[in-house]
Amino acid sequence: MKNNKLYLGSGWTKTGKYGDFYNLQIDLNLLAENPNCIQKVGDKKFLNLTMGKLQEPLSAGQDLYVRWNDFTPAKTVEDKQGNDMPF
Repeated sequence: MKNNKLYLGSGWTKTGKYGDFYNLQIDLNLLAENPNCIQKVGDKKFLNLTMGKLQEPLSAGQDLYVRWNDFTPAKTVEDKQGNDMPF
């Protein structure tokens, strides 16, 4: 799904006493329809998201978008078990 943007939700920017806060809503139905969004690492599951500002707010006032971040880190070479010293 590289280069395909999957928008999973939206949000609002709220300014409070201590700065900006971001209220987000995620469409769990869209997430369930796209289970490949969940990255499994060992016995843990992760959902990588990107949040950004919309150019124009939506009708309900949302000014943020939430989309799936499909970045996959490069595989690393695992350390060999044992001593690979030549002497």
